[in-house]
Amino acid sequence: MTDNIYVFDEEVNKDSAVRLLSWITSVEPNENGLLVLQTDGGDADYADEIIKALSERPNIAIRAIGTVSSAGFYMYTRSNNHKSLGKYFRYGMVHYPNTYVNLNSIEFKNSKVRTPGEIVQEDFPRLLQEEREFDLQLLNKEESKRYIAAEDVYLPRKRMLEITEYLNNLLATKGSVGYLKEEETPDELTNYITEIAKQVYNAEEQKQKKPQTSNSKKSEKTTKPKTTGKS
Repeated sequence: MTDNIYVFDEEVNKDSAVRLLSWITSVEPNENGLLVLQTDGGDADYADEIIKALSERPNIAIRAIGTVSSAGFYMYTRSNNHKSLGKYFRYGMVHYPNTYVNLNSIEFKNSKVRTPGEIVQEDFPRLLQEEREFDLQLLNKEESKRYIAAEDVYLPRKRMLEITEYLNNLLATKGSVGYLKEEETPDELTNYITEIAKQVYNAEEQKQKKPQTSNSKKSEKTTKPKTTGKS
């Protein structure tokens, strides 16, 4: 019997994420929670936080209804929660992360110190590669071709049932669908960014100091002979 039910049928954004996260954290460990999920997607950052929160509450099951697309597919497939499809579920949709292309077009300015934001952006291709690897394990050969070609891949109910069964088996046998990694906790990621930022700043400081010192010495050497000559 389900004690606590939440219906999420909207875009994934800041406001909807705050409401859903509040509900997730309110579900007691001894309760059986059910998240009824239907969404065409939204912000992947908020979806990722929802995934982490859900995975900390394995007593919450997820039932997809209607459609789960883009960030909705992301939420449904990656959390460590038992999954099922509603009677009238129609399709799921997944696509190749397109942020990779956008970020490759960014030309970093030749600034002396890069901001933490720029450093994180440099690391995005690696993170997005992990997303692609996770998606591709769920797709068959034909679906993978369309995915790599940056097409929206629509998955009918039959395929979503197969994916759901595969993920539930992973959860039952390994205790995880294999997406979340312990070493990638928010605190450690923040520490990593801070440490890299410090290293970059210190390196740039050293570079600035060395040329200044050598130039001052040169100027002293050239100035002294001139002074001596005049006297």
